[in-house]
Amino acid sequence: MRIRAIVMAALLALAGAHGASGFGTISVLGQDREHERITRRALACSGGSGAACFEPTTLDALAGKSGTWGAVGAPDNPARGLLLSSEAH
Repeated sequence: MRIRAIVMAALLALAGAHGASGFGTISVLGQDREHERITRRALACSGGSGAACFEPTTLDALAGKSGTWGAVGAPDNPARGLLLSSEAH
């Protein structure tokens, strides 16, 4: 029951975020997983650049993937209880 209340509160909070809702963690309510895309582009191996990079499994854990939050999405995951924590964001 507590998780249901947290999820509902998160959905209401996200529904009220008009201006920045496209820059989000999930792929609903007008968001388009931008945190995941930015993280992947910044940290993925890019063919011979010589820069440090992360392999796909690590990127999945950091950036998330379809159906998951990843580390960058942890503050937005209602089950984690960090949604209203300014320190987490």
